[in-house]
Amino acid sequence: MASKLDRFIMSEDLMLKDKDIAAKVLAFESSDHSLVQLVIQGIGTPRNRHFRFENIWLSHPNFNNNIAIWLVDELNI
Repeated sequence: MASKLDRFIMSEDLMLKDKDIAAKVLAFESSDHSLVQLVIQGIGTPRNRHFRFENIWLSHPNFNNNIAIWLVDELNI
């Protein structure tokens, strides 16, 4: 009898966030096992990286519009 033993362990916080989470089985022919890749869409910048604002961004013609779009998206308004 065949069984699936591949599992992922993740925090409940990650599961409760509105993220698109999928597992992909990858081709792997040199073994009787398959590689499984966990794909999580919508994860932002890791919190341990410092944000650095670049003044040149202010000169971009769509800067103000993009800030408004990102803010609405982040706040789920």
